[in-house]
Amino acid sequence: MKLGLIISFLLYFVTLMLMLTQGCNGCLEKERIGLLEIKHYILSQQDEGDSYNDKELGSWVDDRDSNCCVWDRVECSSGHITELFFDRLLFWTSDPKMLNVSLFCPFKELRLLDLSDNDIQGWIGNEDFPRLTKLETLGLSSNNLNSSILSSLNGLTALTTLYLDFNNIDNNFFPQGFPRLKRLESLDLSGNDYLNSSILPSLNGLTALTTLNLGFNSMKNFYVQGFSRSKELEVLDLSYNELNCNIITSLHGFISLRSLILNDNEFNCSLSTLDFAKFSQLELLDLGGNQFIGSLHVEDVQHLKNLKMLRLSDNQMKGSIEGLCNLKDLEELDISKNMFGAKLPECLSNLTNLRILDLSHNLFGGNFPSFTTNLTSLTFLSLYENYMQGSFSLINLANHSNLQHLYISSKNSIGVHIETEKTKWFPKFQLKSLILRNCNLNMKKGSVIPTFLSYQYNLIVMDLSSNNIGSLPSWLINNVGIQYLDLSNNNFSGLLPEDIGIFLPSVTYMNFSSNNFEGNIPSSICKMKKLKYLDLSQNHFSGELPKQLAADCNNLQYLILSNNSLCGNIPKFVNMVVLFLNNNNFSGTLDDVLGKGNNRRLILLSISNNSITGKIPSSIGMFSHMQFLFMGQNQLEGQIPIEISNMPWLHILDLSQNKLIGAIPKLSSFKYLRFLYLQQNDLSGSKPSELSEGSKLQLLDLRENKLSGKIPNWMDKLSELRVLLLGGNNFEGEIPIQLCHLKNITIMDLSRNMLNASIPSCFQNMSFGMRQHVHNDDDDGSIFEFSMYKAPTAISFNASLLIRHPWIGNSLKNLQFEVEFRTKHNEYFYKGKVLEIMTGLDLSCNNLTGVIPSQIGDLQQIRALNLSHNHLSGPIPITFSNLTQIESLDLSYNNLSGKIPNELTQLNFLEIFNVSYNNLSGTPPSTGQFGGFVEENYIGNPGLCGPFLNRKCEHVESSASSQSNDDGEKETMVDMITFYWSFTASYITILLAFITVLCINPRWRMAWFYYISELVICFASYLRKSYHLSAILPFMLYMPDSTQFMQEMTSKDQKKEAPEPSELQESSLTCSLVLRLSEVHPTSEDRDHVAAPQWSTGDFLDVRLSELCFA
Repeated sequence: MKLGLIISFLLYFVTLMLMLTQGCNGCLEKERIGLLEIKHYILSQQDEGDSYNDKELGSWVDDRDSNCCVWDRVECSSGHITELFFDRLLFWTSDPKMLNVSLFCPFKELRLLDLSDNDIQGWIGNEDFPRLTKLETLGLSSNNLNSSILSSLNGLTALTTLYLDFNNIDNNFFPQGFPRLKRLESLDLSGNDYLNSSILPSLNGLTALTTLNLGFNSMKNFYVQGFSRSKELEVLDLSYNELNCNIITSLHGFISLRSLILNDNEFNCSLSTLDFAKFSQLELLDLGGNQFIGSLHVEDVQHLKNLKMLRLSDNQMKGSIEGLCNLKDLEELDISKNMFGAKLPECLSNLTNLRILDLSHNLFGGNFPSFTTNLTSLTFLSLYENYMQGSFSLINLANHSNLQHLYISSKNSIGVHIETEKTKWFPKFQLKSLILRNCNLNMKKGSVIPTFLSYQYNLIVMDLSSNNIGSLPSWLINNVGIQYLDLSNNNFSGLLPEDIGIFLPSVTYMNFSSNNFEGNIPSSICKMKKLKYLDLSQNHFSGELPKQLAADCNNLQYLILSNNSLCGNIPKFVNMVVLFLNNNNFSGTLDDVLGKGNNRRLILLSISNNSITGKIPSSIGMFSHMQFLFMGQNQLEGQIPIEISNMPWLHILDLSQNKLIGAIPKLSSFKYLRFLYLQQNDLSGSKPSELSEGSKLQLLDLRENKLSGKIPNWMDKLSELRVLLLGGNNFEGEIPIQLCHLKNITIMDLSRNMLNASIPSCFQNMSFGMRQHVHNDDDDGSIFEFSMYKAPTAISFNASLLIRHPWIGNSLKNLQFEVEFRTKHNEYFYKGKVLEIMTGLDLSCNNLTGVIPSQIGDLQQIRALNLSHNHLSGPIPITFSNLTQIESLDLSYNNLSGKIPNELTQLNFLEIFNVSYNNLSGTPPSTGQFGGFVEENYIGNPGLCGPFLNRKCEHVESSASSQSNDDGEKETMVDMITFYWSFTASYITILLAFITVLCINPRWRMAWFYYISELVICFASYLRKSYHLSAILPFMLYMPDSTQFMQEMTSKDQKKEAPEPSELQESSLTCSLVLRLSEVHPTSEDRDHVAAPQWSTGDFLDVRLSELCFA
């Protein structure tokens, strides 16, 4: 009997163990089938050709022997699926995103469900969310949900944590709140379309609530009336709102707060104005990014005696930090990105509990602090980007056994000198991340890589960039755990190790840019199966790209190979997000690069300055997520396909310097386009009106094409435009005054067209840099730079504060946009910060007429002004003396007149001044910048004189004063061309009137001819005396006596009888003076003074004054 019981017990035990073992090794069949149904649903939603979800769910196979508990994105416990992660799986799928939540019904033991970042608009399949009675954590962050879905969550009675951040939940938060979520402890409603504190009473039913996040909601005030949970709340996050210093007073009722997070608001006050006396239990205080000013005093933090974590980063505080030395319980301190200066106080050695110390991005100077030797509890130490100098040996940190993260770099031009090789030493710490950037690392030892790194087996991040290191030890690339490796901007040379991919299997980020590596890119790089970011730019790599780079590197998303000597065809990359291949020797066609649109996740493609040929294929429109497209400086031909407008997210489009023809297609779908480069092609037609839809357009470059017609009037709709380049086309007509509405313009080039009429005086309305000095709260950085941000790897700092990685805020790739603009007689390329401050106006080589508007002188910040090769007239406006920032002024080849205003000597930055080939007069100024100008600046002005022109001034008055010059300017403002035309017209009118009078009135006519006859007689007498004629034949004037003739004509006129034809013939005024020259005998005196005419005997001088026919 006992033996039977024992055997039964053993059998039961074995059966139970088998069941438990089976439960531990596999999931339930019902749940496995449920996962496969979810996979089928997700794959059915994705776009054709998108393989992202196939890769993410590749381990989910329909095989009974496959244990679903080891599938990706699945966690199990006791044979049941307890955690599912579906974040971002529906992000790339088609709209609308309605989730079928009935698919989750099989998972009765589910405790965590993550559906974040999927752009879900709602759900179908159940009236309410499925009754997952054991679900404790639900992640719905970063979707497109609104307040209508909240009531369907009431069935999740076991919920303790709910993430609803970054959705579209508004102030119409349902009044009853969550009546059944009695266990909810943490609620995140941040980033919800201007949600404000009016929803607080709706949360009174959450009796277990201790953590509330209302950040990212643009709240300007915080009212707590009607909220009964204020005394129980322990964690309150109001970060990233628009709150001011008064918020501290509003929160005095939250007496149980242990964590108060107020970073990135708009306090804009001194820390001393805040009263923290009510927060005696506060352990964590985050005030970063609040524009705090002033210094830090002891009194500012004296009430925070229990404070353990303090963050004051990203402010404008300055002075010393000695006030922090009394917070002896501090464990985490972040004062990075301020203006704290002087030396670091040694009293910080009193903070022996410090684990996190971030002093980066300040103005600390002097030698490296010695107090760090005493802070042996440190796990994180950042002295990154300060101005400290001198030598510092890492041996001083040898006993810091807890140290895991060490960041050091210097902004000092002299630099800091980090030493590690003075003596042989073995550190007690095992680092996880190390940054020694621009540290003159071991300069006295030949700039070698620290040997202690060969004993660091936990390294995940290593950045030794900008240290002039020249040798690459084998042990450095034999670290199987390293994920982030940056050796850029050093002096490495030679070939990359052929097996580098085998030795670094875990790398996700590798940057070897700006070195002197050469040869082929090793194909073994593709054995780095986790590699996502690879930068080999600015080297001397050559040969073709290994095909494995596209075929086998399935995780590679960021590839930067710019500025090498690579050649051959570009392989088809499938999963790429960012691809830089510019400035190489690649060939082939765009079909080779783009394929059939398989890589639809591509957001940036740069293949500029290669030898890509052929037409732009219509398949380019399949890249609907493209944001940056650079294909300039190739040999592309044909027309721009209309399908290019299928990329609605495009920010930058560069098709410049190709052989493209035809008209510019409709670009109305480019709602986010900021930069458009189409210059130096053969494009024709007029500018498409659809460009007017691009209200975000900031740069438009259409230079050197064959565009024609008038500059369109709709240009004023481009309100954000800063750079307009239309030079070298066939535009005609007048300059439209609508251009004057471009308030943000800084550079404008309308040169080398056929524009006529006058320069609009309203140009003064354009900024040309005037608004650069106006503070803009929305300004988030340079206009002409774009940074590609991507955290390369996740590092856990084990900190309660938000400790930022050093590369956060530092871009992985900076895009600096260039603008070509002619100034100082040369073409210059401006980019980055230089482009930000450059201003210029070029109207040269047109047919502009009229005077130069004096209002141009109001453009005080303009640096280059070119009005040359036009037909401008009048004086140089004296208002040009207001152009205080101008460096180049070209007015040559016009019809300008008057004097060069002496007031222009006030232009202290003027380097180029050209007024050659005008009609200027007087003496040019000779002081200031004008003292260095030479004759070449003034050539072609006959009226100019002075020492610069090697032409003496005779009876020329000095330059007038500003008042007289101003008066002279007003007197000479008459258009000379108009004057010439009016004078000629008047002369012709008077002459015709005179001839008409003579023909109608005989009396006046005869009086006029009598006067002419007297002139003839005088002329004959003059000839006789002047040339000493010895024999003069008598005048044979076929004309009656003048007095008698006048009397006869008067009498006939009185009788109103017309003269007979015979009388007219006898009285014709055909006067012939015939001189018979027999001999000419000049006297001896005449021979000495006047050379006699060589006339021979018998010659006749026939002076025929006039022949007029009387009507």
